[in-house]
Amino acid sequence: MVYGTLSGRVKDISPDAIFTISYTNILPTPDVKSNNAKTGTYEVTIQPESRELTAGKQKCTLQLGMEGRADIISRQETVLKFILRKARLLTDL
Repeated sequence: MVYGTLSGRVKDISPDAIFTISYTNILPTPDVKSNNAKTGTYEVTIQPESRELTAGKQKCTLQLGMEGRADIISRQETVLKFILRKARLLTDL
């Protein structure tokens, strides 16, 4: 069940990427040498502003060992600022 989103602050980020091998069921082809893919991730510690999520009348309290997904927003800007920033990058080439 999806309970929603929590806001929080990044407290710590691992200094190096952690690489894992992802195995797929796809057979290798002449252009693809292996069916294993290496993916790099960073371990991040996040301090949530709240430890409780709600969906309707149901509540979910965060506990150790729970899994979730985090989308880290490094900057917030309007659509117009985003377009202007991208346009400046293109004109600097």
